[in-house]
Amino acid sequence: MHASRQTARALQSWNRSANNLQELLLRMAHLADTKFEFGVRGDELFLIDELFTPDSSRFWPQDGYQPGRSPPSFDKQFVRDYATTLG
Repeated sequence: MHASRQTARALQSWNRSANNLQELLLRMAHLADTKFEFGVRGDELFLIDELFTPDSSRFWPQDGYQPGRSPPSFDKQFVRDYATTLG
């Protein structure tokens, strides 16, 4: 029951935010991925986390993007990459 409401809310949030992101993405960055986090209280569905931040998304510079490679990024991915080298 909540899944269809969550999908609708995610799409609504995406569409509202997309206009604000469009210029940035066209000029500077590729949005590699993002996440939306929701909570439910009673019958109400809430968006409970930030949108399109370095904590919830991965942005890659347009000029450094190459399919199949991990480009430099404007997020915390470099910390994850380093942590995997520690074993």
